[in-house]
Amino acid sequence: RRVGEMASMLESQTGTTVSQPAPSIEGSSFREKMRLELKELQEQEIIRRRLLIDGDGTGDARMMTKFTKSLIKWCFSEDNSPESQLQYERLLTSLASVEQSATKWDNILQMNSLQIEHYDEIKSVTSEAVTDAESALAAAKSELSRAREVRNHGIQYHALAKLIQEHPARSPTAHKLDKLGSSLDKLKNTRNELDDKLTLRKKQLHVLFTALHQLQSSLEADQVPEVEVQEEEAGAAPLVDLTEDSGNTVTISRPRHNGRLGDLNDESLYADMDCSV
Repeated sequence: RRVGEMASMLESQTGTTVSQPAPSIEGSSFREKMRLELKELQEQEIIRRRLLIDGDGTGDARMMTKFTKSLIKWCFSEDNSPESQLQYERLLTSLASVEQSATKWDNILQMNSLQIEHYDEIKSVTSEAVTDAESALAAAKSELSRAREVRNHGIQYHALAKLIQEHPARSPTAHKLDKLGSSLDKLKNTRNELDDKLTLRKKQLHVLFTALHQLQSSLEADQVPEVEVQEEEAGAAPLVDLTEDSGNTVTISRPRHNGRLGDLNDESLYADMDCSV
């Protein structure tokens, strides 16, 4: 009964199966079977020790191996001997240590689970913080680009304002332009009137020149004999033909025009005449 209890406790702690000795089996066969099982347990423990990390090293696995060996040794001892009782107490002490170690590792497992949950919470919080930071960074970037755009617009605005201030205002300039336009229209009208008047004067002057030319022709035809007489008398004595305002006389030794009018078509006669108006 005691062997069965210890074997069940060992199975619950180590996860291995320990065969209980049957009373009907002979001692040699039972010992051989236990030896094989012990060898198998040792091999499994070696594999477990290599695959798992137990504590600070291999102390827990060594303790389990020692407990298994002591249990098997106790199973083959006599029930009523003092040594068996002493081994039983030692097994109980070792079992308590195994239970304590199992409890410790169970607590460590729970602690690790709680720590994992805590880390998961931290991960979720960190992920949310990273997401918020990315959103804030994107918003800051957009705000920065908008601030740069506003700054560029401000610089352009100040440049345009400075350029506008260097020029006069629109309303006085427009008023001046209106005045200049009206003055220009008046000047154009005056120029047109003067052009018309000049054309009229040219026509009148042409008519006058034509009349003078005709008059010259008539005078030349009428004064041919008088010219010959005057040329004969010119060598005898000077003639007085004009009287000044002061009463003095002006003697002309030679007629200015030789008794005839100049050619009205001669341009030198009109050189000093202003015909612009």
